[in-house]
Amino acid sequence: MIRLLLCLILIALPARAEMPAGHDDPRFQAAVAAWLDADDQASLPAFAALAREGNTAAQILLARIDMQRTHPGPWLKTLSQEELRTLFRKPNGKFPKSWLAVAADKSVLAAALQDSRFKDRDRRTLAKLIALGETRIAAQLASRLMNFAEYDAVIEAIHGRTNDPQLMEIASVAALYSASEQARMLRELKLNATTMGALQLLLPSMLERLGIAEGEIDQQAMVEIAWAVSGRLPEGHGDRVIRNAFLESITRIPEGAALARLCKKACQQSFGSCFSMGMFVAGGLSGLDKVGSPVQSLIPQKLYMASARAPEDTLNAMAGMAHALPGLVDSRQGAQRHDRCLAAQISERLK
Repeated sequence: MIRLLLCLILIALPARAEMPAGHDDPRFQAAVAAWLDADDQASLPAFAALAREGNTAAQILLARIDMQRTHPGPWLKTLSQEELRTLFRKPNGKFPKSWLAVAADKSVLAAALQDSRFKDRDRRTLAKLIALGETRIAAQLASRLMNFAEYDAVIEAIHGRTNDPQLMEIASVAALYSASEQARMLRELKLNATTMGALQLLLPSMLERLGIAEGEIDQQAMVEIAWAVSGRLPEGHGDRVIRNAFLESITRIPEGAALARLCKKACQQSFGSCFSMGMFVAGGLSGLDKVGSPVQSLIPQKLYMASARAPEDTLNAMAGMAHALPGLVDSRQGAQRHDRCLAAQISERLK
């Protein structure tokens, strides 16, 4: 079924999305289907073999999968560092070369993705990614430009070029930061800042996405939402009804959908505490948003989110965070943040 959906979606992709050479190779499509089924052992060696044959699509996707890895899945953990380099990179003596660098010489898409790594303050790179339909990576680049106070560059690159909700939200915030006196005082804050001033800038679009009317919440509830967004809601803080309604809403938007599916499948009996702990471990919506299609031109985001790969990558991302900060899965952090079932899932992935 995944393979049939992939074929139909690839045919229906808009003309602006450059389709790299080799994307229609049946072997590549079979490997993509296996990857979306969370089968690393079947898919990754197949991508590597195609990349060595010169399949540009495989080179781009394999490189991007490598870049997005936060923690190895069960099969990847069995490989040595040398085997991982052989799997994900082009053999080049002592210094294996990224397949993305190889593909950049022959693909506009690969060149733009490569530029997003090394020319991340260039507004032209942002515009290229938007034109190619790579809105996820474009949003990450736009956020980095915001951190450097490049507000006008963000607005110029996004305005009139896309209707992607996340990019439009970033452009709206950039306009506020660029034009208003209140925003001027907040320029040093990050996009996910939880202070009241920054939250007031972001609240209208946030509530609209969640389907909550602005008149339904008071100032205390705004603080509650800020804590929930950041994934750091402390025990006993604020209005429990607002918090629960907010977390329930998050399960229905893209950022929370993969975590919700993971909890429903693995921890159905403790879904609420699983989801709450997952939000905390992942680092809130901004952390969950890092899970997504490595290359939207090759794997549309909706197809990725509907696959078995999305919850698998979510678990790997949480394991990566827990590996760096072991206290994240410690029950002593508080009952509200801890779910035995999810903790066991993460701990198993860390072995």
